[in-house]
Amino acid sequence: MEIYLFLIVIISTPILWIISIFIFKEWKYFGKIFLINTIIIICYGYLILYANLNFVGHDEYGLGKIFLFISFLIIHTILNFGLALFYKYKLKKGE
Repeated sequence: MEIYLFLIVIISTPILWIISIFIFKEWKYFGKIFLINTIIIICYGYLILYANLNFVGHDEYGLGKIFLFISFLIIHTILNFGLALFYKYKLKKGE
């Protein structure tokens, strides 16, 4: 059962990202948000993949860092999707 939940989260992440882009594309700050998110993802990648992370423990093949990076991407996408929904339903009413 857990593997199905894991696969659903992995498969739904790109779908949520695409939906978020379609929601945000009409916003006047879309370019800034896209640039900021790109910079954040690059920082995640650099810090997770190249920094000395002591809490990962012995990671001979680097799989712990790779899965940590994937987890951060998933969390980042879900948070941005939540922000997109907030924009769509709350901020759009005020414009």
